[in-house]
Amino acid sequence: MKKRFSGVFGCVGAVIGAGFVSGREVVSFFSRYGSHSWWLIGLAVATMVVLCCLCMHRAENGGERAVCCPERPLARCCLLTVLVVLAGSMTAAAGHMVALLLPVKAAYLLGIVATLSIAWLLSNGSMKPFSALSFTLTGLFLAVILLALRTPSAHAANMAEGTSPVGLAKAALYAVGYGAMNIAVSMGVICRSGQGCVRDRNRKSALLGLMLCGLLFVSNALYLRNPQVQDNAFPIVPFAAGLGRAGYVLCLAMLYLAVLTTLIALVLVMRNGLEQASLPGKAVMPLTLGLPAVISCIGFADIVDHLYAPCGLFCLLILFFPMFLQSRQKPS
Repeated sequence: MKKRFSGVFGCVGAVIGAGFVSGREVVSFFSRYGSHSWWLIGLAVATMVVLCCLCMHRAENGGERAVCCPERPLARCCLLTVLVVLAGSMTAAAGHMVALLLPVKAAYLLGIVATLSIAWLLSNGSMKPFSALSFTLTGLFLAVILLALRTPSAHAANMAEGTSPVGLAKAALYAVGYGAMNIAVSMGVICRSGQGCVRDRNRKSALLGLMLCGLLFVSNALYLRNPQVQDNAFPIVPFAAGLGRAGYVLCLAMLYLAVLTTLIALVLVMRNGLEQASLPGKAVMPLTLGLPAVISCIGFADIVDHLYAPCGLFCLLILFFPMFLQSRQKPS
C-alpha cells in the first residue's frame, strides 16, 4: 500500500506543476466556463486516467524506453514540441514575476535570461532536492487555497450560462487536450510507477484520478467564488496580497521557485533528448535554452490559453493513438 501511494504521489507531482499552483491553468481550462467547469474537470481527469492506464500497460509490455523514447521521428518531435512549449510558458512566467518584483525597465528580459541560466546550471545535478521542494510548494499553495476558501467572497460567481454549444464543444476538446498534455510530459514518472499486475495498475490510475479531481475541484471552487481574479496572470497571488506587501512578495517568490523547479526538470529532459539525437555538442545548449526563450515571447497567459491544448491534442493523435493500436494487437 505504501509503495502504491508513493508511486501515485510521484505521478501527481509530475502532473500538477507551476501552472496549476499559479491558478492560470485552472482558470483557463475550467473556471472561466462557470458551472460547466465541473464536468470539464471530470472530462480532463477521465482523459488522464485512461491515458495513464495506457502508458502503464505499454511500459509493462514494451518496456519503459519504448514509451518515453519512441522510435518514430514524428513522435519524438511531438514530445519535444510539448516540452518546449511548457518550458517556454515557465520561462515567460518567471520573466513576468521578476518584472512584478523589480522596478527595472528590462526586468522581464532579465528574468528570462537569469532563470534559463539557473535552470541549465542546476539541471546538471540531482533532481531529488527540487522534487522535494516542488512537493512542499504545492502543499503550501494548497494551504493558501483552503484558507482563501474560508474567507467569504463579496463577488458573485460568474456562472457563464450563456456559453454557446460551439464554445462548450471547444472547451471539452481543450479539456481533453489539457489532460493529454499533462500525461505526455509525465510519461517517464508514470511508466516507472506502472509496475505490477493489471489490477494494481488500475488502482494506481484510479487513485491518481481521485487526487487530481480533488485538487482541481478545490482550486476551481476558489476561482468560481472570486471571478475578479480570473484575468490575473497568476490568479493565486491576490489571495496572498491580503497580508500586505510582504505576503505579495512571498507569494511571488514561492511561485518563482515552483516555476524554476519545473523548468529545471524540463531543461534536463530536453537536453538529454537533444543529446540522444546525435546533434553537435555545441548546438545542445543554444537549442535547449533558445527554443523556450523564443516561445516565452508569446507571454505566459497566452501560451497556457492557446498552445497547451493544441499540443495535448497533437500528442493524443501522434503519441497515444498509435500506442492504443499497438496495445490492441495480440502477441503472435
